[in-house]
Amino acid sequence: MVNIVLQSDGSTELKKFDGFLGCWNYNTQMHLWRYVFATKYVKGKTIIDVSSGVGYGSNYLSKMNAQQVLGVDLDEKPLSFAQNAYKHINLNFIQGNGLTLPVADNSIDVVSSFETIEHIPVGLQEPFVAEVSRVLKPGGVFLCSTPNHKYSSGHVDHTREFMPDEFFEMMFPYFGRVEQYGQYITHDDLRFQQTQVRTLKFQIRRKKGILFRNVRNWLRQTPTRVLFRDKIKQILGKDNQRRVYPEPVYISEALVNSLDGAYAPIPIEKNNPNILFGLLAICYKEAWHIP
Repeated sequence: MVNIVLQSDGSTELKKFDGFLGCWNYNTQMHLWRYVFATKYVKGKTIIDVSSGVGYGSNYLSKMNAQQVLGVDLDEKPLSFAQNAYKHINLNFIQGNGLTLPVADNSIDVVSSFETIEHIPVGLQEPFVAEVSRVLKPGGVFLCSTPNHKYSSGHVDHTREFMPDEFFEMMFPYFGRVEQYGQYITHDDLRFQQTQVRTLKFQIRRKKGILFRNVRNWLRQTPTRVLFRDKIKQILGKDNQRRVYPEPVYISEALVNSLDGAYAPIPIEKNNPNILFGLLAICYKEAWHIP
């Protein structure tokens, strides 16, 4: 009798992540690469993963020989999912605000925060960086990513996006050394995104037109506010539905091996033929930054 061992299919797992995140493939790859990149900093370290979401990234770091990983997120629903889905002896999830991290000064080795800072209110983005510096030990590392505003589609939830110089210069007052990394996409990727964004904007304009017509009808017919509210919900449809997470996803070895190295973070280069799409700052806290 022959035992058949089924190998995990990394490409299938990647497609599963695409659906889970609701992203185009290159965006999914770039996001996963940030956590893969972070593993070189976590061995034997205490980690805070700010805006940990549903927790698969924090879970992955906890299995990469980290001493302790704490996932912090404001949103109760993904936080609850993470607490139920990912259980490991050195992993915890708590509800918290990146502006007031629930740990002592100079107590953490590494803080990761991927695609978070652009969601923070504009006047609080720099205080967030200062708060990260507060909790890091001397020699600690802050891994922070954000979209390059030059090529970003400008997500509706982003309060402020950064040009490369703006992003890295924000870090300098709080850290002794800042390494500038980026993630690149091809011109074909960019053209694909621009096409999709144009289609999305058209759909939004169309829905706005329907919405305004209903407002006009409401003013003419004076229906009750309840009927109007229900009509708006019907028009917007799934736009008002919150994401439902069917089952946990995991960053496996097979998944990592299936990732395209072209999307991995690398030091920013001049005259790169591809598009610098994502920005990644590697910030080192020096002793003279102790509060």
